[in-house]
Parts: sequence; structure tokens; C-alpha cells
Amino acid sequence: MDFKSVLAAVVGKSENSSRGEQYLAVKISKSEVLATLWSVISGQVTVGSAGGEKIESDDFSSLLSAADTAISAALGPVSLPAAKTIFGVNPDWIEDGKIVDEKLHLLKSLCKELDLRPLGYVLLSEALENYLTEVEGAPLTAILISLDGDCGWVSMFRAGKNLGTVPLACGEKGWDNLTGGIEKALRQFTQVEVFPARIILHDGRADLKVCEEKIMAHPWTKQLPFLHFPKVEVLPGEMVVKAVAAATGTQMGGRIEIGSVEERSEEVEEAEEEISKEVLPVERVGEETASAELEEISAADAGFVFDDGKTTIEEIKQTPEPTAEIKKVTLPSIKIPKINFSGVSDRLKNIFGRIKFPANLNGKPPKVIFTVAVGTLGLVILLGVGLYFLPKAKLIVHLTPQPFNRELVATISGQTVDITEIGNKKGVVTGQKMVGEKAKGTVTIYGATSAKTFPAGTTLTSSDGLKFTLDQEISLASASDFLSPATAMGKITAADIGDKYNLAPSTKFSLGNSALYLAKNDSTLTGGSSHEATVVTKLDQDRLVATLSAELAQKAQADLNAKLSSGQTLLPNAITATISKKRFSKDIDAEADMLSVDLTIEYKGVTVSQTDLMARFKEKYGGEIPAGYVLVEEISRPEIKSTKLDKNGNVVIDARLNGVTLPQFDSSGVVSKISGKNPLEASEIIKSQMGVSQVQIVATPKLFQFVIDKFLPWKAENISIETVSD
Repeated sequence: MDFKSVLAAVVGKSENSSRGEQYLAVKISKSEVLATLWSVISGQVTVGSAGGEKIESDDFSSLLSAADTAISAALGPVSLPAAKTIFGVNPDWIEDGKIVDEKLHLLKSLCKELDLRPLGYVLLSEALENYLTEVEGAPLTAILISLDGDCGWVSMFRAGKNLGTVPLACGEKGWDNLTGGIEKALRQFTQVEVFPARIILHDGRADLKVCEEKIMAHPWTKQLPFLHFPKVEVLPGEMVVKAVAAATGTQMGGRIEIGSVEERSEEVEEAEEEISKEVLPVERVGEETASAELEEISAADAGFVFDDGKTTIEEIKQTPEPTAEIKKVTLPSIKIPKINFSGVSDRLKNIFGRIKFPANLNGKPPKVIFTVAVGTLGLVILLGVGLYFLPKAKLIVHLTPQPFNRELVATISGQTVDITEIGNKKGVVTGQKMVGEKAKGTVTIYGATSAKTFPAGTTLTSSDGLKFTLDQEISLASASDFLSPATAMGKITAADIGDKYNLAPSTKFSLGNSALYLAKNDSTLTGGSSHEATVVTKLDQDRLVATLSAELAQKAQADLNAKLSSGQTLLPNAITATISKKRFSKDIDAEADMLSVDLTIEYKGVTVSQTDLMARFKEKYGGEIPAGYVLVEEISRPEIKSTKLDKNGNVVIDARLNGVTLPQFDSSGVVSKISGKNPLEASEIIKSQMGVSQVQIVATPKLFQFVIDKFLPWKAENISIETVSD
């Protein structure tokens, strides 16, 4: 989010926010002003409902009126004088990281008239990126398209990184050629190899639903580097202004939660009041309050013990209450190793025989002294045996991984997997055409020469130039002279629709280019009519098929992945689609308001085994693994960058191995070298091996940690080693 240029540095200093304080977010575009009330309460960003108002003209008064109405609707009953405000603006407001002078003057005037205290600004595209990232839980990868009046912008994000924003021109006919403008704008992202398959529309006076349908009907994958037909989403303006508020709130450390600002504020005030009553009792002294004195206690009284400069918590021992019945508890047996004590008794006698006792003991130690001495020595021996056999140490050895990244181009046959998807889609009909009925009637044909046959379809032209055709063949007999012409009756139909063909009786017609034959209607020609209607066009059918095909393609990819076995990967760009059934509810030029299509598409995909792909990498690059290191296949995954089909139908894949190698650590050979050693010395011995960065030593059970801190167990079986990767 761009908070480098802050309005507070230009038109007023902002104060530090306090918990529960309410703010305003105002989004300004050419077409409208939107506002919403927001707050950061208990670590959560709370956003209220949005108020909006259209901007009728380009002058300041229209902007002021729309902003006043939008902010009043957002505040509702809340009174917020000198409201601290964050503004969401489009890229044409910003130049070199600052708001341009013209727009800055507008904001100053707006803040002065409406009593607003500006905190800063944020670009709408970056606010949306921040908001969608928080809501979706993953960095945004998408193309954002803003349509604001007669201009627009295209922004591209990949994994949360802004790859740039370019202007989008509407053209001479407005947004009629929207897809052409978007395609021209996207071609400026020359550094992007693959475009995100997600397009998000927002803002503007344009009908975003119609724009969405135009984008869905455009063949994006044919002209631009889209791996899949992009999914198109439309964000309402209310969502955009809430994104401005949420983006600012998250920068203040809050988490997004859309809800009622007023309700959250009341809850926090009540909670703070209860906490203040329970935790910080105060007493009234005149007009001042004083905190109750807190009784001081010592660290020892609080249960802390100081040992060698380190603070630990002393365990509180409680005496259990006596019970009426003492239950018999069977303790687990402990196997004590057999120790040879032969000769110990004789040696003890020699030791005590050398001890000089007072004379009154007659040189003989009392039995009690001998018993205590033997018992003490026995305890010492048992303690030594326990320290030898009981303490165990777990050593956690941290190994430093080495990256092992390689590229591979290989031709594979792969395995095919197929799925059939059936879908139905309805859409709005957009074609306009004059429709109606043709006029019909009967004429009498006159001829004064030899016999003549007029085939069906012969053209008759009225005296005012309107064309008609004969419905069937007419045969005219020869006439004796001009005073007694031959006649024949025939039915005619107008060449086009419309009521202008409803001709009055006795209208004369010529037949072809001959002046020897004439025709005349004895009664009115009727039935001609016309009107403008909405009809189905080929573009309507193609757009509907493209939209449904894109939806079925996404469903097919998910269904194909669901059919894969463990370790199989569906190759991108290796999925073929064949339409086996296509049926429209209306034909082209048929009069209708809605059109639907039923599609059945068969999809075939190619899969590759991750194990086989890893084997290809190891076969080619196995000799490049450093000596003493091993490739960790559990966390090394081949990534397929692109695929294509060769002339034989085999799949050529371009893959990358994001691998990790770890040093081969010989734990068995180390244990014998470190048993009984000081932990520091043991750590240095282990660190001398290749790739070891750190050693942690933990006693099991914890009771013997004081022993392990001095020396490791002498018994090798009591030392275990676990290796982990940094």
C-alpha cells in the first residue's frame, strides 16, 4: 500500500489513533463518491455500511454535494466532527508519489467545507490487493481493471507484487471496443511470461455486467500468454471503499472483520468499563480519581527463586488431604544390572581397620558406625550406578541444506485421462433487426400478342417502383388484337416486409422489361407489416458458447485432478476439448430476449508420474550432487513450467526441479566418540562433521537435565541423535 505520500504532511497533521476511535474512508472517482465508517477495535478492523452518491458534473460543487451526501449516509446517526479521513484515489491523481496540485487543491477545499481531517491516501488498486490478500489468505494474483468514466487503468499483481499499472483508453465509441483496449494495455506487460487467469472489474459509469460478458466472450488465450481462459469477477463500489478502509486498518495492526462499527464500539466500551471496575479500582476525591495502592510483595513470596543469576519458578508443593482409605499401589519393577561386589566386604574391613578411634572404644568401632558407613557407601554406589544407567540424552543435530535447482526439457508419452462435462447457460440477446410480414394479393395479367408463360418468381414492378414476385407459374394465351387482350390470374408476394407494400386496387405492374404485358390488382394487397425487434445474432451464440466453455473447462480440470492417483500430475496446456453436442434454444435472426445453449464437451488430459519425472532429473543431474550430500526427495518437487504437443502427439515438457540436498550424517559413528563427554566438547565433535550448524542436547527424563549439562551418558545406548534441516 502506498502510504509514502501522506496528506497529513500537506494539509494537516494527524494524531495517533486510540483503541476504538472511528475514522472515515472516502473513495473519489469521476462518476461517484463512496464513504464508509471504520475503526480498529480489539485488534479487529470493523467496517460499517457504505454511503454513495453520483457526481452529476465535473465542477467542484457537484463533487462537494456528492461527498456530503455519501459521508452523511455513511455516518448515519453518528456524530463525528473533524473526522479523520483516508482517501482512495485512482492513478491519475498521483504523479511522482505525490497528489497532483489540481487534485490536492480539490481535497483541501473538500476537507475545509466538510470539516474533515485528512490522514493520507491510498491507490485503489493497492487497497484492493491488500484487502483481497487478507480476506483470501494468500497473496493476490490477478489483473485489476478500473473503468472510471472515459478512462481506465489495468494493474497486474502476481503473488502480491505489483507488476505495474497502465492506462486504458475507451476509444471513440466509448467502451464498445473494451476488449481491444484491454488487450492493447496488457501487451505493455512485456516482462510477464504468463498472465494471471483472473480478471477483476470495478468502478466506473459503464455497465460492468455488460463489460463482463464482453470480456468472457473474447478469445484471450489465442493472442496473449494466458495458460487458461481467465475467470472474470465484478466488485461493486461498496466493496472497493470498504477495501480502502480495511487496507488502512490492517496497516494499523488490525484483522479484517466486516460488521457494525457502532455495535463493536459499544461492546468494547462496556468491556473496558468492566475491566476498569475489576482490575483498576478507583476512589473519588473531589473532582479527581486516585488509583488504589497496590500491595508490594517480594519476588520470593511470589514464588520466584534466583539461582546463578537466572530466574525460575519454584514449584508449589501442596499437602494432600488425608483420606479414609489408603489404596494399595503396585510400583513398577526396576531391573538393576548385576554388579560383582566380591571382595568389597574385605576391602571395607581393611579401610575401617585403619581408622583410629578414641581409646574408650578399645580400638573397636561400634556396630552403628560401621552400619552407617556401609550404608553411605552403598548409596554412593547406587547413585553412581543410577547415573550410569538411567540418564538419557537426545541430541538434535541441525543440518544446513544446500539448494539443488535444475532445468529439464523432456519428451514423454504420458498417460491419458478423460472426462465428459455437460452444462447449460443462458444469456441476453443483443441483436437488433426489422422484422414483420410481406404483403400478398392477386393480380390480372394482360397480353396482346402470342402466348406466354411466366415462371414462378417472375418480378412485377408497381408504378411507384415496389417489387413483387409471382407465387406460381402463369400461362397466358395468345390474343387476336389489342382490343381483345388475353388475361390470366396469379398470386403475388411482396419482395420485402412492410406496410408500404399494401397497395390500393387498380395499381398497375410491369412484367420484366417487356411493355407487351401488364398486370393490375383488382383488390387491395394486404398483410404487409414491420417493426424493430431484438433478435439472436451469431455473436450472441458465440459469446454464450465461450462463457459456458470456460466454466466447463475449469470444472473439467478439477474433475480430472480428482481422478488422478497419488503421485500423478495433470499437465497444463495438454488438455484437449471436443464439443460433442451443441444446441441453442433460438436460431440466428430469431426474435427473442433470452438465449440458452446446451453443451456436452469431452476433455482429455495427459498426466505424468512425479516419480518418473524425478527419475529423469536424477538420471541427468545425479552426478552433479555434491559429494557427501544426498537429494531429499520428500521436499524436492519437480515443477512443470510449460507443455506442448509435438507432431507425433507426444508431450514435450519444460520442468524445473526445486531441490534440496542435505549432508549425510553418520549418527552411529558419532555416539562412541561423545559418550561421557562434556556437552560443549561433544557439540564441537559433532560440528566438525560437514554441514552441521547447531547441536541441541535435551535430557530424558527432564529430571536428569542437571546431569546432562555436566556430561553425556557413558552408556552409548542412552544417547539418541535426531537430524533436522534448518
